[in-house]
Amino acid sequence: MTASRQRLRPRRTERIPAVFWGAIRRTEDAGELVAALALWGIVALVFFQVLVRYVLLTGLSWPDELARYFHIAVVFLALGAVTRRQQHIRIEYFRRRLRSPALDRLSLLIEVGAAVVLAGGAMEIIRRLGGFRTPAMEMPLALFFFPTAFGFTLMAIESGRTWFAPRRVAAAGEPGVNEVFDRDTR
Repeated sequence: MTASRQRLRPRRTERIPAVFWGAIRRTEDAGELVAALALWGIVALVFFQVLVRYVLLTGLSWPDELARYFHIAVVFLALGAVTRRQQHIRIEYFRRRLRSPALDRLSLLIEVGAAVVLAGGAMEIIRRLGGFRTPAMEMPLALFFFPTAFGFTLMAIESGRTWFAPRRVAAAGEPGVNEVFDRDTR
């Protein structure tokens, strides 16, 4: 039996990062599920608001406010999963023109730094908003910024994981030379 076949189970120290990344993945997937449900909530609230306004000839203020909160949740709760799949919006002009491993690493470092700064800024806004409430539903205004802080935190974690992921060298002519190898998306 070869040495590679003898070691079927990972060592205990190798399992800890796998458990951590598994928990992050489940959190990202849960955020994506909640974002999908919030999207359907937006559709239902807008339909309800149209029905109330044009059939019952009256207007309600709370469906608009709740739909706005759901929209914020949709955008930011899916941010970790979108970052894991490398499907988020980014400026690719220089990365396409100047392909190099150093530039890829620099862009990941900038992405991690921006996500950390934005998550910290969202947490500071949550702290400062304290007792302020929304006009229609009397919800705490800080509640609108929780998905923002959560999403940017997941983005920072996922970008950091990509930073430490093993790199692969593509064959000649294959698109994406020096891309980060991510077994989740391939």
